[in-house]
Amino acid sequence: MKNFVKYKALFEWIYKLSEKDQEWALKYLSDKGLKLGIESPIISMQVPDTAENRELNIKLKNAFRQRKIRERRTGKKAYSIVLSNTAIKTLNKLSNQMASSRTDYLENLLSKEKELISREYKIKNQEKIREDLEARIQINNILEKELSFALTRLAIHQLHEQSPASQHVPLADKKDDIEVKFKELWEESKNNMKLLGPAIKPYHVLFNSAWSKLINLQPESNPQNNTNNDRNTPSRVAEYIDFNFDDQP
Repeated sequence: MKNFVKYKALFEWIYKLSEKDQEWALKYLSDKGLKLGIESPIISMQVPDTAENRELNIKLKNAFRQRKIRERRTGKKAYSIVLSNTAIKTLNKLSNQMASSRTDYLENLLSKEKELISREYKIKNQEKIREDLEARIQINNILEKELSFALTRLAIHQLHEQSPASQHVPLADKKDDIEVKFKELWEESKNNMKLLGPAIKPYHVLFNSAWSKLINLQPESNPQNNTNNDRNTPSRVAEYIDFNFDDQP
């Protein structure tokens, strides 16, 4: 007479599985010829306690274990590398210290290295952007000064055209009129070139810088020209400014 035991005694571990896993186990047993029904959770029932069923129980456990391993390996692929004995000992030691497998430790190590490289790249990229901005600021400052100087000379030229008598007035005495003209020209240039934002200096700062440069370029400021008193008269200074309008850098 065959020895019968309850299903729970032979396959009791299945009760601890999720409903989805229980359904998978039932299908596995059904495919192997042991039909225990399709309802879940599995109900207790008697099955013959035979060597065949005990072996089936072992195979079910192994199949279930392999199924879980495959699920955990989703998106993963086996890869073989050769390491030195020293590297292997180090890997074992470090993975044990982190209470993880060697595979998990290597994955974490690669992930951290990737983050480190990404941060370094961002830092280098930010440094390059900063260097580019600094270079552009320097170029803009130079262009700004050159534009201011050109506009100052243009303001003088226009003032002399509008009032020819002003050519005989000393340069310092008509500074205010020149500054008014400069402001008009500067605002027009800003609008034409769409120069906006806090980085643009106030017009009076630019004018004062250009004015200082202009004064230093006057013939009377050159000691070598001090003997030529004729060039130091207001009219000669005016002629010098207009004559050299297109010659200055």
